[in-house]
Amino acid sequence: IDIAKIPCSIIDFDEITSKLNNSRTQTKKLSEQNTQLNSDILSNEETIKKINEFQISLDIEDLEDKQKQLDLAKKRLFSLEREIENTTSKLCAEKKKLLLLKEVPCGEEFRHCRFIKDAYTAKTISLGLESSLEALRINASEILKEKSSLEEANVDDLIDKFRVLNEKKTKVNERLQQNRLEYEKNKLKLELLKKDMGLLEEKTKDYDQYKEVLENREVLFGRRGVL
Repeated sequence: IDIAKIPCSIIDFDEITSKLNNSRTQTKKLSEQNTQLNSDILSNEETIKKINEFQISLDIEDLEDKQKQLDLAKKRLFSLEREIENTTSKLCAEKKKLLLLKEVPCGEEFRHCRFIKDAYTAKTISLGLESSLEALRINASEILKEKSSLEEANVDDLIDKFRVLNEKKTKVNERLQQNRLEYEKNKLKLELLKKDMGLLEEKTKDYDQYKEVLENREVLFGRRGVL
């Protein structure tokens, strides 16, 4: 075979081998990266799936509605407690006036007496205050039961957990998109490397075809160098 007819790209076998080895190294590295990326992608998808399932089970709209009810119950209870406190203070003040009836030996026929007139008025007022106080306490008791029931449902905690999971889902989804993008980039690089390696392997086969001629050439040049 005439050496002049051998393609130049085949003559430098060391360079071909070096490129092929380098491509194989890159292929191995990218394949390992994609194996890990694929594992991360599946893990992130599973995490997002579980978060979604849990959030659906919570029914956030119902929880937010209950949270509003709880906030309202707390405000109403606070207002009633203040009202009960004020009513109790007024009742105590009126009852002090009633002590005059025990101190002054006059019957109801003398209720126009200026000494005990206020005491009889206080008696009427006291009856009204006691009735109001009882109604306030019953109302407060009912609201307290409602508040306790809502608190037992852990509404605030569940809503906080929902929001925390939302933040986590956002971060996991960002990582998922990054991993998918990197995976596709590596996949494209692997396809290009596969094509390049195919060409390089063809050249190594061509080299084998001209191997004897090229080796004789090297021996010949080696001898000339000696001479």
